Amino acid sequence: MQDKPIIVALCGMPTSGKSEIQNILASNFGLTPFDDGAVLRNHCRELFGLSADDVTTQTGKTRCTEIQGTTWENRKIIGEYGNILEMKFGELTIPNWAIGSAMRDWRKGSEMLNRHNTGYSFGSVRRNQGMAYASIDGIVLEILRPEVESTGNVWDEYAQEWVTHTYLNNTSSINLLEEDFTVFFQNILDTKMRKAA
Repeated sequence: MQDKPIIVALCGMPTSGKSEIQNILASNFGLTPFDDGAVLRNHCRELFGLSADDVTTQTGKTRCTEIQGTTWENRKIIGEYGNILEMKFGELTIPNWAIGSAMRDWRKGSEMLNRHNTGYSFGSVRRNQGMAYASIDGIVLEILRPEVESTGNVWDEYAQEWVTHTYLNNTSSINLLEEDFTVFFQNILDTKMRKAA
């Protein structure tokens, strides 16, 4: 059993393929997807009466909700709420919560001696949040897709300086993505193991 989990933090624009990559990391490498944006989504659902679909799917996030006479895109509601938390409590508030939660889960698995996962992937890494994952020897993985452009929303941007690897998602199907990414990520793990030896 590993003494510490593999940590992968995913950066990329909406629709770049981060969710598909998280699924591949789970099925092929045993990395449990951790919803690092759950705290924002759950609070926004409760505060503003949004549905699960409104805060988790690309279609739902593009829908609009009226809040006290002002119409907001759901994606903007979540982003602005995140901005408020970061301004008040620091820009690493959300990743520190996510990492802490994942590590508690890892320790619990160690105590029970029945862990099936090898680590965690975090799919919503924004701004300087990559710093929190890099500081614990995590892999900060940028997912680029040629046809996907920046949204112009500050909460969708991420600091390039914390990216440790970049994957170009230019495949035409999920099966090809799985084959290509599996080889790509295995090379990252092999290199990491050689450096640690």
